[in-house]
Amino acid sequence: MKTPQLALALILLAFNAFSQIVPFPTDNAIWVNTEYTYTFNPPNPIPASTLNDVDTYCMNGQDTTIQSNTYTQVFYCGVAYKGALRDDNGIVYFVPADSIDEYLLYDFTAQQNQTLQNVYVGNHNDESFVLQDFTVQQIGAEIIGGVTRRVVWADSYRWIEGIGCETGLFMEPWANVSMYAVYLECMSVNGNTLYPTEGTGDCSLTVDVASAA
Repeated sequence: MKTPQLALALILLAFNAFSQIVPFPTDNAIWVNTEYTYTFNPPNPIPASTLNDVDTYCMNGQDTTIQSNTYTQVFYCGVAYKGALRDDNGIVYFVPADSIDEYLLYDFTAQQNQTLQNVYVGNHNDESFVLQDFTVQQIGAEIIGGVTRRVVWADSYRWIEGIGCETGLFMEPWANVSMYAVYLECMSVNGNTLYPTEGTGDCSLTVDVASAA
């Protein structure tokens, strides 16, 4: 049986976990997005996977000003400008390249059953996107990198504070039935991998391995 003091401590711990904002990274951050297709080869009941695409995004602390707001630039690592992000106390906005329009990308301040309107959802095939409404199904917390991070279940997938969506930084966070799948294969900050498992070293090795698969 929990004592009143223990119960109070647990309540305070949960409150602190949800009240402390974990900012989105702006420097030395790498995200690796992957896309796989699946095919069935009877009589084997397990589908075979084929890696189709690898997109890597980097944030290196380069700022830009758009419509009087300060953003951090996002690049296809070493290649081209993808767009710009800003984190407004747990609400993350994105401005695509060649645009000045700002879109909601994540809202880590959202509450259960709240509907988030016009969320930016990228297309894994090109630079197109759609604006999608999501109803938050559940709120939780997870310790990653020694930090308690808010976890938001937006439809079928999780948004993880300070990391992104488990299907990729910009990739579509909804269930699909077309025999393909998209993943956040790796996410690292300051030379340390945070997702999907913690470890030393950034996601550069994952990029090489995935590209060679």
